[in-house]
Amino acid sequence: MKRLRIGILLWVGMLLPFCFTLLAQEVVKATSIMLTVKDQTGAGIPNAHVTIVPSPNNVRDKLSTSSDGKLSIEVPLGSYDLTVQSPSFAKVTKRVEVKTFTPQTIDITLEVESCSPCPMVTDVFPVSFPEQSQAVSPDGRYAIIGVDSGSEPYHAVFLEDRLHKNRRELFNYDRHIVLMWKSDSKLFAVTDYLGSENSRCSIFSVNERVPPIQILDVLSRQLSEATWKQLKTHLSNHHAYVEAEVWDGALSLMVKISGYGDADPTGFTEFYEVLLPGGKS
Repeated sequence: MKRLRIGILLWVGMLLPFCFTLLAQEVVKATSIMLTVKDQTGAGIPNAHVTIVPSPNNVRDKLSTSSDGKLSIEVPLGSYDLTVQSPSFAKVTKRVEVKTFTPQTIDITLEVESCSPCPMVTDVFPVSFPEQSQAVSPDGRYAIIGVDSGSEPYHAVFLEDRLHKNRRELFNYDRHIVLMWKSDSKLFAVTDYLGSENSRCSIFSVNERVPPIQILDVLSRQLSEATWKQLKTHLSNHHAYVEAEVWDGALSLMVKISGYGDADPTGFTEFYEVLLPGGKS
């Protein structure tokens, strides 16, 4: 019996290193790839779509970068093709060799998609964000790009110059906006639905030196004192909406102001032609 116990202990002693080796191999079976996606200015591109081929079993089908343009992927050793895409940027595919279990950091820079010559857009119509999240100017040179993220601010809007291949952030919004380009591609109107109860309307220029124009500020100077006072009463309702309707002429925008509440239990709808300051387009 004693010899049997000794034999068993010897076998266990011989098997243990082999078992530990198998366990170590089982644990260290994948390594991480940290992908950083940037634009030509060095800013991270959020929500860029990433595809990896061949796709490891542990990698989900839909991959996208975080709000700072980063994505971490766990992969086994091997060779992979990483493809990165984002609206208005040219698609990039990069070959990645994973030969050791040392984590890798991969930087990918996306270039703005070429538009020379820029495509023409024949219609000027309202575009809804975030559903469509892109609105190209009538002359094709500019694009308004919506970028969403999983943390605040949840929605950001960028103006992209497709000819010079650069972009700048315009503003953030919380819920929903509707955008409408002017036919000359120099101005665009934005209706920002702040919540289910109200909205505001602003006009932006592609010229970054021109500050946004608030429609109600223009109306307060354009209308008579009595008419403006009455409009302010309407706007005090629990539900009040200021919405861009149509560009009307070279320097005017037709807006609709509507709502209902204690001041107007039956509701109201009025239209105003907003005359923009000349020479600011």
